Amino acid sequence: VRAVWLDADDPDHLILGSSDGPDGENGRIEVTHDGGQSWREVAGRWSNNMVERFQQIGHNLWAVMANGNLLVTPIADLEWQPVLTDLTGVHDIAVMP
Repeated sequence: VRAVWLDADDPDHLILGSSDGPDGENGRIEVTHDGGQSWREVAGRWSNNMVERFQQIGHNLWAVMANGNLLVTPIADLEWQPVLTDLTGVHDIAVMP
């Protein structure tokens, strides 16, 4: 796991960017609503790619991928979509007030 998002309003709600190894084998995004007792896969099974970090902006959650791509989803539904696909090599995003 390289990326973890914790719901500030519900500490039992976490989202992980996990994989089967350090090279991102079977990279995926998983969610729990019971503090980690059970997990559900909500995106992924990428070979050699995984989430490096999550960033919440309003009601959306962004995922910065190891390959420099970006995914975004409304936190309420976790329907991940690629965004800004013309950009490559993204390593981080920031919120500007």
